[in-house]
Amino acid sequence: MKVAIPKHYTQGRDNRSQEQIQIEGKQITQICSLNEQLFKSLVELESQKQIQKFKNNDLEMQLSGGRYLSYTDRTSFLSEQDKSNPKLPVILTIHGIPGSLQDFLNMQQNLQSRLSCRWINFSVPGLDGKDERRGTYQGYLEDTSLLIKDFLDELKIEQVILIMHSAGGLYGKYFMQQNPNRVRASVQIASIGIEMWGPLLQENLLLKQFGIDVLKISREEVDTQQFRDQFAKQKDQFVKSFDSKQDKNKNIWKSITIYQHLMLLKAQLLKGGFDSFFANIKNIDKRIPRFFAYSQKDSLLEERHIQQEIYHSILSQQALDFRLKEDSNFDQFFKLRDKQNLLNNFIFSYSDAGHGVQHVKAFDISVKLMIFIKLLDHIQTFKKIENNSQLKPNL
Repeated sequence: MKVAIPKHYTQGRDNRSQEQIQIEGKQITQICSLNEQLFKSLVELESQKQIQKFKNNDLEMQLSGGRYLSYTDRTSFLSEQDKSNPKLPVILTIHGIPGSLQDFLNMQQNLQSRLSCRWINFSVPGLDGKDERRGTYQGYLEDTSLLIKDFLDELKIEQVILIMHSAGGLYGKYFMQQNPNRVRASVQIASIGIEMWGPLLQENLLLKQFGIDVLKISREEVDTQQFRDQFAKQKDQFVKSFDSKQDKNKNIWKSITIYQHLMLLKAQLLKGGFDSFFANIKNIDKRIPRFFAYSQKDSLLEERHIQQEIYHSILSQQALDFRLKEDSNFDQFFKLRDKQNLLNNFIFSYSDAGHGVQHVKAFDISVKLMIFIKLLDHIQTFKKIENNSQLKPNL
C-alpha cells in the first residue's frame, strides 16, 4: 500500500515531473549497466580467491553520562605497520531495522581478505532491540550523532568510511551532515534517500489508528513511562491485526521490537521538525565521495526514490566532479570507465537482490568497494562547468 506524503513535508518529497523522473532514471540505469561491464572481469578474477572466514566478538563501550553501546572492532589480524598507519582505511557500519552487528559480516570477510583496513560495526542503541534510554542518551537523532562522534573520539579515529543500510541511513546521514569532517566517504546500500520514506509513512498511519499522531506528539510525552507502557500494549494490538493481512510490506513490523518502533518514532521528533532532516541531508558536504548500491526490486525502497538521491548528489549540476590528481598513478592499478566524474563508476543496481543487498551481493559489492577505497587517496574535486569545457579545482 502506497501512502501519500503529508503536505507539510516540503523538503521530504520528490517534486520532479514524471518526464524528469524517467529521464534521470534511464540515465542512471545506463550508468549501472556500464559499471557492471567495467567490473565484470575483476569480479570474476576475485571469485577464484579464497577468503578468510572469521567471527567478530561483540564489545561494549561505556561513555560519559551513563551512555553505552555495542560494537565490533576486529584488529588482531592487523600488522603493527597497519596499526600505526594514519592512512589505514577505517570503515564504520550502521545497520537498519531489524538488523544486528552481523549484518555486514560477509562483506567484511570479503573485503578484509583483499584490503588492509579496520572494520567497525556499530549498533545504534535502541536499534539493537534493547531499551534505548541509557543515561543522557535518549535515542533522538541528535543523541546518536553525538554518540557516534564521542565513540570515534574514544577510539582516536579521525575519519571513517561510513556504510549505511536501510533505516541506518537516518542516523548515518544526520551524523554526516553534522560532522562532515569525520566522514571520508559514504557508502549507501539500499539506504533511505532524500524523500520521506514509505515504511515510515506506513508506520505513522498504523500508529494513528491507535491514537498516536507523530505530527502532534511531543518529546516530553514520549519520554514518560506512561506513554511507553501504553505504546507497548498498542504495539501488541496492531501486530495481532497483521495476522489476517497478506500485505508483506506491513508484515515486516511483526519482527520489530517495541524499542525499534520507539526509535522510528523518536527519529521523527527532530528539533525543528522532521522535514528539516531532509533539508539537511540534501546539503551534506558535496566533497564527500559517494558510493551507491541498490536493488531494482525492493519492497521497502522504490528504485525512483534512490535514483533521486543519486542524481542529486552525483549527476546534477549542483554536485561536484571528482577527478584523478595530476600526479596520480591510479590508472596503472585500475582503469576506470568515466574519468570526467569518478563517482559515476560507483553506482550499482541489482535485479535479484531485494532489500538485503548487503547479504545477497556481499562479495560483488566488496570487490567494487575495494577499488573505491583505494581511489580515495587519488581524487580531487571540481565545480561542474557548463559543457565541462573548463575545470576549476574546488580548493
